[in-house]
Order: sequence, then C-alpha cells, then structure tokens
Amino acid sequence: RAMNEMYQEHVAMPPPSRKWLHEYIPRYSSRKHQTNTEEERELEERLLERRHELCRDVSKLVSYIKSAIDKGNIRALGSKDGYLLSDSLGRAMLIFSECPSALDKLSNEKKKTINAVDGSDGMSGTWGTSQVSPYEACLEVFDILRTLNLDVHPSHFSYAIRAACHESRWEEASNLFLSQINGDETGVASGGFAPIDPALGWAQPLEMGLYAVARDSWYKLKISEEEGGENAPDISPSKRVFDTAMKMCMISPSGQENYILAAGSALGRAGLWRDCLDLAL
Repeated sequence: RAMNEMYQEHVAMPPPSRKWLHEYIPRYSSRKHQTNTEEERELEERLLERRHELCRDVSKLVSYIKSAIDKGNIRALGSKDGYLLSDSLGRAMLIFSECPSALDKLSNEKKKTINAVDGSDGMSGTWGTSQVSPYEACLEVFDILRTLNLDVHPSHFSYAIRAACHESRWEEASNLFLSQINGDETGVASGGFAPIDPALGWAQPLEMGLYAVARDSWYKLKISEEEGGENAPDISPSKRVFDTAMKMCMISPSGQENYILAAGSALGRAGLWRDCLDLAL
C-alpha cells in the first residue's frame, strides 16, 4: 500500500526534465537560451525537492525489504506474491529513474535548509547523510530480484540505465544496456540476448541505451586524448554504436530499421554527429 501511494504521487508529477540527461544542445538551438521566470524556478525547485524526498522514502522501503530478506523473514515467494513484489519493485525503480542525483540545481537557501535537516555541514553540496543515489538504489533492487529468483524485465534495465545517465555514470549505463545484447558482462544482471523494444523516442529504452553507449565511448575517447593517446579505444564512438545496433538487428531482424535510426539519433543527442558523418563517408 505504501509503495502504491508513493507511486501515485510520483505519476502526478510532470515528466522528468531532459536536461538531467546532459543531452548535447547546439548553440543555435532555442532550448539553449530558454530562461524561466522566478515563479517558474521556485516551482521547479519545490518539485525537485519533493522528488528527492520521495526517492529517499522509496529507498527506505526497499532497504527494509532487503533487510527482511537478509533476516530470512521473506523467502522465495509464490507466483502471486512474487508478481506483486516484482511489480512494486518495478515501480520503485521507475521513481528512482526519474529523480536526478545532484542538488546543484537547487538554490543555496534550499541546500542550507536541507543540509540543516540532514545534519550535514553543507561542505559537500549534497543531501548530507540522507543522500540517495538513484542508480545505486536500482542496483539494490536488482539484488533483491536475484535473491528471490524473480524475473528481471526489460523495463527494469531501462530504469537503471536512465538513473545511471542522470548521474553521468556512462560506463555503468552502457554495460547494463549491452548486457541485454551480449549476455552478462556486468556482474549485476543480465537480459540474456533479449530483443530490445524497437520503439523510437527519447524516453524509450532503445534510444536511451544507445545514448549511454555513445556517451561512454565519447568520454573514454576524451580521456585518452587528455592522456596523450594512451589507452585509446579500439573503435570510434559511432562505429561502436552502429555495431551495437547491428547486433540488435541479428537478434531481432524485424526491428532493423528502427535500430539504425535510433543509433543515429543517439549519436546526435550525444553531440557526435561529426563522428557519425566521418563513419558514413
């Protein structure tokens, strides 16, 4: 019941901001120069604060479930109870995935208020002792599902990937997505060569996952360049993304067109359109 109430409150909120995904925005884009009124900024801060409070409340509930499992109070569940728990944990992951990890978007006054409540000295610029990493919370849910031998659904992967992207944890997000195509490479969970839903759209698992692969490749390339070319990636970001799309085509040929389109879209959102053109030419 508690999870259902928190879920209903969450779905009543506006959709998560695209800004939290660190999407590349061209200098000439109108979105680059959008400004909000003071009233709009205050409303955004209140919503952001409530999202974090909700994320902490859900995280406490998930931790309580995990503790009950560790103590042996919850064991392998029957089909009905297992389905209900899996559904509740899926809702928890959805809430985690639509909450940004950082507080730097809040005003200094809000930070001081929250740090005072948390008992933090405010030096870290975070939520103090009650800071919740949405991605780490998703990993905790994966651990519960695995412990109870409950099914891990594609939606669970997409929620964890989005949460990792919000935290700029590109390698973790990329590995989670690729584990559904290549098998278990993460040590956390595996989708086992599962067909990826070919639905297009920025909020869909396909484009979000390929975006994570693109950002991970770009980040590793930049690190290599800063280190003088040492440990350079074997392939360019574009080639890696399109190679991933081709693997998905082999698993599910019917989605081939959308997989290729999503690869190009993901590279564009990561600001890698020049790299994409170089590969094409």
